[in-house]
Amino acid sequence: MSDVKRIYVEKKPEYAVKARELKHEIKSYLGITSVEDIRLFIRYDVENISDEIFEKACHSVFSEPPVDTL
Repeated sequence: MSDVKRIYVEKKPEYAVKARELKHEIKSYLGITSVEDIRLFIRYDVENISDEIFEKACHSVFSEPPVDTL
């Protein structure tokens, strides 16, 4: 069995445009006005790479450090 590594990436609040858009759609189209906040995560599953390459890829391939939280 291969070693699968999982990564979650979320935009920092000031860059979370899609989360704000989704919140607006839920409130306006679905009428669910009690929604206070939406957080969107992107999940990546990676396998068959070394730990060293994985660490480098986390901060250069799977996320943009200035705008993402890893």
